[in-house]
Amino acid sequence: TLVGGTTTAPDGDAWTDAFAALLPLAVQLVVCGSTSLDVILAGVAHVQEAAQDSKWRQLFVGAPTGTSLATITSDYIAATNNAAVALCGQEVQIFDTSGRKVWRDPSWAALFCAAMTAGGPTTGTPITNKAPSILDFRAVWAETSLKDMIAASVLGFRRNQLGAPIVARGVTTYQLTTNDALQEA
Repeated sequence: TLVGGTTTAPDGDAWTDAFAALLPLAVQLVVCGSTSLDVILAGVAHVQEAAQDSKWRQLFVGAPTGTSLATITSDYIAATNNAAVALCGQEVQIFDTSGRKVWRDPSWAALFCAAMTAGGPTTGTPITNKAPSILDFRAVWAETSLKDMIAASVLGFRRNQLGAPIVARGVTTYQLTTNDALQEA
């Protein structure tokens, strides 16, 4: 199983082993809890290997906190470039187990997006029609950069008319097509 923990952060080999353990299982959504590009690329390799065995997987990942949209595009989107990978670039604010407001890195945003993709009141409800259970979101780029975020293929949040966070648009990191259907998460 992939449960447990270590006294230090897991390295790339531990993530590779974890992805290998997932390979024979019937899972469709995978969330990478690391923002390391090497670990994310191991996740992309896992998705590609699973696809060769006719097992479709959607991988949700997050860029490191404080990464600019330009760097996310040049380093992360360009490296992943896969219709089965959704990358988040915004931090999320949630309540921790003590009831305190805390900011979490973009891999947590990926976790919330995966959860919203997995569940809902009706089958086929798009992720953009669901509200994440977060208090707030932020990034180093301005909220006015919404079009730039979507054009960069970064999955992220915007505010609705009431100011509540919602998913801006379900995009993947796939950039080799002009077919919007292949870019939707």
